[in-house]
Amino acid sequence: MRLEVEPKNTYALVRMSGAVPAGTFRNEVSRLMDAVRASGLKRILLDERGLVLGVDTHEAYLVGESEQIVMAAIQGYRFASVPDPANKARNENFETMLRNRSVNYRVFDTIADAEEWLRE
Repeated sequence: MRLEVEPKNTYALVRMSGAVPAGTFRNEVSRLMDAVRASGLKRILLDERGLVLGVDTHEAYLVGESEQIVMAAIQGYRFASVPDPANKARNENFETMLRNRSVNYRVFDTIADAEEWLRE
């Protein structure tokens, strides 16, 4: 997976592309969180339209239970995800799991909608 972080005024735009094969999701989330922390911003727009996910629900559940995610919730991070339409249902599953763990994570259809929510 490729990550490109672009700090904006009030949020960091993270462009994600490439493949996330099954069994690698935890490591990729760790890389993502390291990049997010380095930006110094806590409002994050995840542009995942170029991302191919090979992740199942169980793997996503394990990530939701990880220390990285618990710390993101405690530290007040806010994530807006704009997935590839083929991944939208899966990302909505992630949204449910993460929100049940107090992570402020929402899935949107467009970058504009995600930006609006991040500005709230």
